[in-house]
Amino acid sequence: MKSSLPTNLSKKHFMLVRGSCFGAWSWYKIARDIRSISDYFKLVRDFIEAIDGKVILVSHSLGGLAIS
Repeated sequence: MKSSLPTNLSKKHFMLVRGSCFGAWSWYKIARDIRSISDYFKLVRDFIEAIDGKVILVSHSLGGLAIS
């Protein structure tokens, strides 16, 4: 069955950027050494630059600052 979605939608990605006030338990599978807000922003920017296609950013709290 052929998809009814336009082909350009296949290149869209959602990036969920977490905010503050989470414990380390929520990221126990991912080890990252983030020492400053600049390090946090760099991770977001590097990920977006590595994606081929459009990125739809979704966040809350501190994540909103990072994606703005």
